[in-house]
Amino acid sequence: MFYTSGILYAAQLGEYEKGIEYFQKIVDTWPGYEFAWHAQFYVGQYYERLKHSGAIPDAEADPKIEQAYKAVLDSYPASMSASHAAMRLGQISSEKGQWSDAATYLEIFLKMNQGGTPSLVLGALDSAGRACERLGQVDKAKDRYEMFIQIAEPSDPRLKNVKLRLEQLQGEVQ
Repeated sequence: MFYTSGILYAAQLGEYEKGIEYFQKIVDTWPGYEFAWHAQFYVGQYYERLKHSGAIPDAEADPKIEQAYKAVLDSYPASMSASHAAMRLGQISSEKGQWSDAATYLEIFLKMNQGGTPSLVLGALDSAGRACERLGQVDKAKDRYEMFIQIAEPSDPRLKNVKLRLEQLQGEVQ
């Protein structure tokens, strides 16, 4: 009942705050419920929607978003939402310039998605490479860029830039 109510309020009626209340009730009261992992992920997603719509300020939304996605990884690491939570945490950390956290979360995503959706994997490889560059982890950055080049379609618009960054890194080492 709570799960269905959360979906109804948030997804159908656009009342994200009400949906969050129901989803939070699930994870707080019944953490073993079969869809608790999804409810926890929805909490993060719906805080993001509230933030982007301007319904709540960034300063209020950002810690709640991160907390929700971290809870998915901590409480439901084998769930279908865990890899997406790791990807979002990696993106959020990158946006904040927290390169170590970004690299860690993106690596978690990559480990969970070996052979996964190519566009998501390519995005994570590119972002992980950039984070590793900023951390001075040149070999790891090169490895991520090489993996990107290996699986990217020739028409991928990011391919040219990834190849250029790889060449620059190889030139720095020589």
